[in-house]
Amino acid sequence: MPASGKVVVPAKGGVEFDAMLNGQGPFRLIFDSGASMNALCPAIAKQLGLRPEGPVIQATGAGSGSTATQAANVALVRIGDLVLHDQAFLILPLSWGDRPGPVGEVSYELMKRLVVTVDYEREHLSFSLPLSFTYSGHGVKVPMEPPFPLMQVRASINAASGVFRIDTGAEDSLTVEQRFVSQHDLVKQLSPRYHGYSGSGVGGAEPTSYYGRVETLRIGEAEVNHVIAFLCDGQAISDDNAGNIGTRILRQFNITFDVPHGVLYFEKNSNWGKPEVFNRAGIVVDSIQQDQKVMNVLPGSPAEIAGVVVGDIIMRIDGRAPNDNPLQQDDPAFLQPVGTVVHLTIQHGDKIRKIDVTLQDLL
Repeated sequence: MPASGKVVVPAKGGVEFDAMLNGQGPFRLIFDSGASMNALCPAIAKQLGLRPEGPVIQATGAGSGSTATQAANVALVRIGDLVLHDQAFLILPLSWGDRPGPVGEVSYELMKRLVVTVDYEREHLSFSLPLSFTYSGHGVKVPMEPPFPLMQVRASINAASGVFRIDTGAEDSLTVEQRFVSQHDLVKQLSPRYHGYSGSGVGGAEPTSYYGRVETLRIGEAEVNHVIAFLCDGQAISDDNAGNIGTRILRQFNITFDVPHGVLYFEKNSNWGKPEVFNRAGIVVDSIQQDQKVMNVLPGSPAEIAGVVVGDIIMRIDGRAPNDNPLQQDDPAFLQPVGTVVHLTIQHGDKIRKIDVTLQDLL
């Protein structure tokens, strides 16, 4: 590290950054606090000539399944002026396969050595040496909860308290495990309007969920309001915690992960308090593994009224290709103001048709 003990690099969306691996690149990686190990996709591992070795590991993710993998050693990782030696990376097919997106991720292996700050507002990442780091911001200090390497804190949904994972690699807001939902009778308490498909990840499809809103989510003493929540009613994603807090909530703060000292700092930024928009077309697609396939059409929604059905493939949105960012579940077109007319080109089997959808608030 430079003498200052700190390195700052640009990061798209606060978490996607460029790194050189064994002198090659740059490669786009993601800082994923929800992962326990670094990972690289097989194509890049092959390009670098990496040799997987050691025990076979069953890697898990958002879904209920697992993927057998092994680790390989990357001799040199350079992130800006930060240089890391002999880093272990799992060779792992990422959720979005060969589609555009990051080709790997860094996680606990980095956080246990360095203090990492995600600045969602200015879109950069900073890495600091723990011995010289002193937090000087105005954020809320939140203690981490064991076990490590899970990045967990205590949080509460209204009055229901539990341990939740802080996951910078998850695009959604709040996913609540079935066990916690049942224990606190959250379906009855929150009266969600819709139910169905809720996404996918490394382990396959996530459990089906109710879609609703939580009036108050407290992360330690940090607070966010009126957030979208997926209340799982299927097989648990994790037996370790009450749920997962993702990017749509986290980006309202700049977050410092001081893992060496066992604390996180949540500092409000200019995104804090901005209303979170639920898909105003009423279309739930799988943007990660199914490439814009419609997985659910909400009853009574503009999409259902216009004739969109499950199994449709969205080919064009307002004359352009759909958003190809696998880390962004909803195309920005579906988050536009109420009353906006969105023009869709849809394929079902060998038939292609054009549909107009007039957006409205649904949740």
